[in-house]
Amino acid sequence: MKFQNDKRQSAQAANPSLAFSGRTFVRAAIMSTVVLVATSAAMAQPISLLPPTYYTYDTTTNVGAITQSQMITNRILANVLLGGNEQINCSNCVSAFGSVGSFSAGAHGRYNFNGQLSILGGVAISQYHGKGYQATSVPILAGAFRYDFADSGWARPYIDVGLVASPGQSFRITRNYFNGGVPATGIGKPDGNSLSAFAKAGWVFRVTGRDEISVFGEVWRSWQRMGSYVETPVPPMPAIFPAATDVMTIGKIGAQWTHLWGTSIETHLNGGVARTFGTSSSLHGTLNGVGALTLTGLKERTYFEYGARIGYRITPKLVLDVFANGAIMGGPIGNQIHVGSALRYHY
Repeated sequence: MKFQNDKRQSAQAANPSLAFSGRTFVRAAIMSTVVLVATSAAMAQPISLLPPTYYTYDTTTNVGAITQSQMITNRILANVLLGGNEQINCSNCVSAFGSVGSFSAGAHGRYNFNGQLSILGGVAISQYHGKGYQATSVPILAGAFRYDFADSGWARPYIDVGLVASPGQSFRITRNYFNGGVPATGIGKPDGNSLSAFAKAGWVFRVTGRDEISVFGEVWRSWQRMGSYVETPVPPMPAIFPAATDVMTIGKIGAQWTHLWGTSIETHLNGGVARTFGTSSSLHGTLNGVGALTLTGLKERTYFEYGARIGYRITPKLVLDVFANGAIMGGPIGNQIHVGSALRYHY
């Protein structure tokens, strides 16, 4: 056995080109087979079957969070129309206002039918933006009835019930994505309509002739209908979004304080913790040749809402107000602040 092994080794040593050619042939055959299999697999599997993550990023989170951001922003702007920066018990008034940060302009007021029942509301046209979207035109109509148990003394309950409607909204939604590893952008311009119904119950304390404090809880139920749209530019990978309806409930616990300094300056502060619940959406998108885009950015959120106002009494009946409203939310929705001024007339 030892002799035979030595003989084979001697033969290979005597003809090295033969041994080298054999090894080269085997390696070439293996490499050819691998290349052939890989090429066949690539030809058999078109690019459209690659996973959606190869094409998309920041897609479902943005689109999912956008609907919540729109509804929350609309609610904050509507609060201005509902006297959210004013005291609970007040005389008849009308106010014209404008705000920036997110543009909004309109008029609102209140009218007291008697010492207990009053109506509050107003109209506005707004333009605002958030992460991944712009609201280019949002009309807001808000109204509420308030019943203040004024005959019950300096500390008493009150109740608000009302509606907020925003017909004929226009939006511009931006979706960033990868097209075969190359960053790209799709833009959609859907229309929308929204409606909210709310109820608020609180306790007001007329501590002194200059101080009013209130604690309250409120619940809003909101519906938003977004029209269908196809992203542009058409190439390279546009997504298709059918019409969809979003539903969200917001509960809030808060407090406010209004104070008169001397005879000319009045201040107001309000704030509260809000929580979304019962949130749902029929929104979904389809990427042509890839499949459905799953909505993952829609989830329940806890955040803080706030407001402040400084008023200067030009005359006993005419007040110049500077105010701010906003929310601290973080995450894909982000924070927001709206700053404005108003001229308020009491009668």
